[in-house]
Amino acid sequence: MQKTISDKSQLEKRDIIKNENLKVETNTGITRKSNKITYTPIDNDEPIVVDGVEYTNTIVEKEFKEEVDTTKIIHKKDSKIIDQTIVKTKEQKSEKNVNLERDNSFDFFDWLWLFLALGLILLIYKKRKTIFMIN
Repeated sequence: MQKTISDKSQLEKRDIIKNENLKVETNTGITRKSNKITYTPIDNDEPIVVDGVEYTNTIVEKEFKEEVDTTKIIHKKDSKIIDQTIVKTKEQKSEKNVNLERDNSFDFFDWLWLFLALGLILLIYKKRKTIFMIN
């Protein structure tokens, strides 16, 4: 008889490196415009009309302000993942030759048990009416 033992082991070392860079660029540009308009009457006796409102003998000044915001925000994300996983597999086989001697003979106690079992079965068969009370 030959006995073969196979042993397989696996060693796994996980090493994952993750580098993440977040870069935010902000470009800010604000443009401001200011316009000032002065309304002066040519004749002080006559009223002047500015934007639907009537004024008499008055200097009217209107100021317009305009602001333009050109801000830009740029997000850049750089991710770098490095997998340095090492897997080592080790397999080992060993074979052994084993010599077994078997005695296949039927000895005295085996015959004794066989006859006792047959005798018990025969006894139950003959006394079946009294044991199981069959009418």
